Amino acid sequence: MKLHLCLVSLAAIVLCCLPSGSRVLADENSEADAIAYFETHVRPLLASRCYSCHSQRSGNREGGLLLDSRSGWMEGGDNGVAIVPGDVGASSLIRAVRYSDPDLRMPPDKALPASLVAKLERWVELGAIDPRDGDASEERPKFVPSDPVAGRQHWAYRPLRKNQLDEMELPGEQARRWVRSPIDRFIAEQLEGAGLQPAPDADRRTLARRMFIQLVGLPPTSAELAQFMSDDKLGATERLVDRLLDSPQFGERWGRHWLDLARYADSNGLDENFLFREAWRYRNQVIESFNSDVPLDQFLREQVAGDLLPYDSISQRDRQRIAAGFLVVGPKVLLIGEGERMQQRMDVADELIDTIGKTILGQTLGCARCHDHKFDPIPTSDYYALAGIFASTQVLEERRMLNQSRVMERLVGIGADGIQRDNEYEQYWLDLERQTERQKRVETSIELLRAGDTVGLLKLDEDHDDVVTSIALDVCRDFGTRIAAQETLLAEMKSAKTSPPAIPPRAMIPADVDEPADEAVRLAGQVDHPGAVVPRGFLT
Repeated sequence: MKLHLCLVSLAAIVLCCLPSGSRVLADENSEADAIAYFETHVRPLLASRCYSCHSQRSGNREGGLLLDSRSGWMEGGDNGVAIVPGDVGASSLIRAVRYSDPDLRMPPDKALPASLVAKLERWVELGAIDPRDGDASEERPKFVPSDPVAGRQHWAYRPLRKNQLDEMELPGEQARRWVRSPIDRFIAEQLEGAGLQPAPDADRRTLARRMFIQLVGLPPTSAELAQFMSDDKLGATERLVDRLLDSPQFGERWGRHWLDLARYADSNGLDENFLFREAWRYRNQVIESFNSDVPLDQFLREQVAGDLLPYDSISQRDRQRIAAGFLVVGPKVLLIGEGERMQQRMDVADELIDTIGKTILGQTLGCARCHDHKFDPIPTSDYYALAGIFASTQVLEERRMLNQSRVMERLVGIGADGIQRDNEYEQYWLDLERQTERQKRVETSIELLRAGDTVGLLKLDEDHDDVVTSIALDVCRDFGTRIAAQETLLAEMKSAKTSPPAIPPRAMIPADVDEPADEAVRLAGQVDHPGAVVPRGFLT
């Protein structure tokens, strides 16, 4: 079966059955997505940073405020209502964590990182959806713990097998003129039982319009429609379908369904919205895979591990690497403080696990970051076995740009000399600040040469032992030649500074870290509460 037909089915099933997106709400009006946002971002934050002073479990009710239940923050404390759903400015909790009110600061010992404050703000903006009903002191419901052995017996976790329809007892011969396959008999039986008749076949004009819109996204032109209507030879419909499948617009029309699942965008899409300048290469590669009829299994291998697959040519290597940009795109938190590196690493791993689970497995995995799945056979240890793999996968890197060090998407040069050109480009920006200092020393040496200040020249060279000023050291004769040489050097340096090298061909490509490592289970999902170490691996 063609890749596109497989992926159309996969996309339709996953899009219909699962919440869209990964860790960013795809539909902010969806209560289910809002609850998922609370469970993923807000509940762990409140538990790790607030419950010690504001929960019934701890026995502390500082300022009269409880935050371990919805009724707690709705009732508020000494400063009134803590949260006004949808109104960030009117919520005293947000003012407290922003440290904007000198008399109301939480936590009192140290401000929360900006990324965590942003999560609380986002939660309030979305209506402060909180599924924690009742009083926190009430007895919690008893859930059946995860049972990987029993869970495997569910049909969704059984090995796939092919049913032989010719060995099954098929319904009768209803609607024989309509039935074209054994499966149609089951449909016909249900229609008949409901007192319905199959819809008649579409006329040729309607059929052509449907095929164009379905396969390439646009209705046919008058000329295209006339061409099909005038084709009265046997197989005209099949020929039109083949032509539409072979058109480049087919990949554009159907590749977008995979791109939706792959959370494709030209930026990270979070509060600090950073542009992904090279994301378009991944988009084009997906479109090309659909148009080139890449088999589904190969397509998925390239998406998850294209940078690790063998290759026979540079073009094949680059194509596979660009496909692995699936791991690099998406809502990654880039702007963080130095003390949040571990949190960022685990959040990135979580985003990848969550996306791969929903997109490829049709299975939510993110909940197991904090606890065993309550109904699915996925224990927390399985989650951290995967986390070891993806925390050992580098999708971000620190680069120097505009005299600043930034954590950005990982970029790699492509093409025969792409890596060399990319290294030279990055080295230019790394050297820029040092070159500015060297330029200042050349300018100083010219001034000293013109003044005949030999002592100053010797002192300049003594303080800065590099080749920039060495041309000025022979100060005993021919000052004019020395000045001319330094001015030539200065002009070259200014030209290089104002004419940076062109950005080389690059793509968003992941890589394994130098020393992959197993990860410890994080108790209740808290990064700073490690438990037992789990070997890297897949779901058991």
